[in-house]
Amino acid sequence: MQFFYCSLTGILCSLTVYAQTDTVNVESGMSFKSVYAKINPALKYSFNRYSYIHDYSGNWDLDGDGVPDKVLFVGNNGVHLYYHLMIILSTDNKLRDFSWINIDMPMLGDTSEFNKLGDEAACLEQFAVGDLGGMGKPLIYISMDHSGHTIPDKWKKRVVNSLRLLLTYEHGQVVVKNYMQRIKKD
Repeated sequence: MQFFYCSLTGILCSLTVYAQTDTVNVESGMSFKSVYAKINPALKYSFNRYSYIHDYSGNWDLDGDGVPDKVLFVGNNGVHLYYHLMIILSTDNKLRDFSWINIDMPMLGDTSEFNKLGDEAACLEQFAVGDLGGMGKPLIYISMDHSGHTIPDKWKKRVVNSLRLLLTYEHGQVVVKNYMQRIKKD
């Protein structure tokens, strides 16, 4: 009988080890670092597995001052994680917290497809940054196409009524527009 309990204890301990290993793999699997190392090694990116922050800071100069700005996606700590967008511009170092702009996969998409396929490509990506307006400056594209998402009344009054958005810097502020209202060169 003692052999049985020792064997059972050994089996349970080994199962516990496997469960802990899987948990570690899930957490490290939330980072896109290994993917970017292969497809975009020049991209500055980090992931904090304790605060659930995808940090893309240092890649794009959104405000045009010659200094790259901070772009972060912060997790909501939910069972199904959603990440909301935060931007800190180098010109004023102010936190812009877009808590209503949520996506579940803040992996940087390829903007070259936007120019080839237009709206069809935009449906494939949740997050992309590039010269989507043809004005020589980076714009942030976000697609929040998930059920149950609502746009706050404050933004609806500003005629933001789509779940597919563009964020750009104009006249000293970050501007949110519907993707269909893309900025064109004059």
